[in-house]
Amino acid sequence: MRPSWRDAVLAVLGASRKKRVAMEKIAAAVRPRADALSDFEFQERLLETLTALAAEGHLRLPKARHLRDRLTGLPRYVTAIRTDEDERQKTHRQTLDALRNKTAWEPTRMVAFAHTLRTRAELERAEQVNRYLLDRPPEPVRVPHRERALEIFGDEKALDAYVRSGMFGGRVTLDDLDCFYCPEPLPFRPFSLDPRETAGKPLLVVENSNTYWSCCRANATCHRYAAVVYGQGFAACAAERASDGLTEIQHQVAAAGIRYFGDLDPTGIAIPCRINRHREERGLPPLEAERILYRALLEKNLSVPYSRSQANDHDPALARRWLGQALASPYLANTGSVRWPQEGLNFMDILDVLAVIIETSFDAESRRLMAVRRAVFVEEQGVPEALEQDEKDPFCRHALLLRDGRPVATGRLADDGHIGRIAVLSPFRGRGLGSRMIRFLEESAIANGLERVSLGAQVQAIPFYEKLGYRCYGDQFMDAGIPHRHMQKQLKGDNLAKH
Repeated sequence: MRPSWRDAVLAVLGASRKKRVAMEKIAAAVRPRADALSDFEFQERLLETLTALAAEGHLRLPKARHLRDRLTGLPRYVTAIRTDEDERQKTHRQTLDALRNKTAWEPTRMVAFAHTLRTRAELERAEQVNRYLLDRPPEPVRVPHRERALEIFGDEKALDAYVRSGMFGGRVTLDDLDCFYCPEPLPFRPFSLDPRETAGKPLLVVENSNTYWSCCRANATCHRYAAVVYGQGFAACAAERASDGLTEIQHQVAAAGIRYFGDLDPTGIAIPCRINRHREERGLPPLEAERILYRALLEKNLSVPYSRSQANDHDPALARRWLGQALASPYLANTGSVRWPQEGLNFMDILDVLAVIIETSFDAESRRLMAVRRAVFVEEQGVPEALEQDEKDPFCRHALLLRDGRPVATGRLADDGHIGRIAVLSPFRGRGLGSRMIRFLEESAIANGLERVSLGAQVQAIPFYEKLGYRCYGDQFMDAGIPHRHMQKQLKGDNLAKH
């Protein structure tokens, strides 16, 4: 046997991860050393080399005749003999058999599946779990999962991968081990440390630190939310953390309900919907879209192109359920090319959006109502004050918009559906406050059984009202020296977005 042939065959056997090595590989390694041998001579000498190596105990040749070439006698493959590895595998099998068959498995959970475990790591984990289950007290104390992991496995992170699905394919859960998933706390900021003041108001959850800062600052003034919660990017956050953390915050501030505001794009909508699926499984109430903020985000329209595809998360039906049809329509019409980051709303925008509109009477709020109307109509537009305040005021429903506690916009609604005295202080125009006032009065009209509203619009304001669905009728007329047109709108309650 030529040494170079012998070395080449042993090298192939040593390099192979599998014991069974195909003859093609061996022949290819030896062929360069065959000099000018014919095919017949090469095959004859290769068989001699393999036979000699088999005699030395390096490999095993197959005995079955159908596994050899009928002409040359060469086998289709050889099996490498690795004494040390075979011994290790034998010892390994004996260890696994001992773990499976000689362990007294706990009868209610472990005995049903322990014998099916195939790897040593699984069996060793099972044995550690088994010891805990056998020795657990009659009334065990539930503890955070990492404390139990350290007790059972000597590794505080050993249960981290099983908080959702459980161990051994779900056969042993955290509940079985008398522990629970303990999430990192979610940062939150209430407008008051007294739960009596925050009670009954919803939480607001936002995705990132910039929007969190802006919403906290606005909420410190308007007190719309019991607390603002920083979700820290729920996309990268376990659903258990979102659920457990929010439940604890709700309890601390006595909040009623949880609102959510995030990026207006497929992934931004998918995140809270995924959390809701998990909350539903646990019997927890769902997050609700804070549609007033989503509406403001769309109306401001600081949209940007996608930096990466979100096609996998795009679900029109999900968007309609989350946003409602009125907001989903403009979103779906444009989301194929652009998205609306939540950072599109700054502190001032949010303060505008969260401004409070109250319905009142002229007798109760005449001073604040007239402060706005006088500034707009009398001082700015030159309407005589004797005309501005008329005999209809005591009989109308009045609306007063308070921003940061200050009156900045007004409107009134007569019993016949006539809307009037829409006024927004100059520094606060162009922020959507006038539109909010109109929608508020329309909803008041619907609540009082009206099907149509009308108004007298200053000619320069007609485009504003047309965007809100009003249409002109009749001839132009003068009122307090200012040209006006009559306008009206047919109301459909299901098309009015809630503010």
